Amino acid sequence: MGLTSKEPNIEFLTTECYDDPKQLADFPHNGIAPELVSPRSRGSVRLRSRDPRANPIVEHNHLSDALDLEVLAEAWRLGKEIVMEGSRTIREIQ
Repeated sequence: MGLTSKEPNIEFLTTECYDDPKQLADFPHNGIAPELVSPRSRGSVRLRSRDPRANPIVEHNHLSDALDLEVLAEAWRLGKEIVMEGSRTIREIQ
């Protein structure tokens, strides 16, 4: 998308992406959810043992970078505004 590593990329998912009622039960009530595609937060994966059947140790560290949290919070605010205000908000963004 031509973004640099310093530009956060937000994409919006809608309930139209889901067709299983189990998934819809916990989906955000406003029908739109932002996804942070280029997070600055970094996790890690380590081997638990030499046994290839052993699950690895995964530390996600989601939102451990303060900018990720700020960008995602603003994306939620914008998503709610788009749902509530519709095309007016879209025109302002463009």
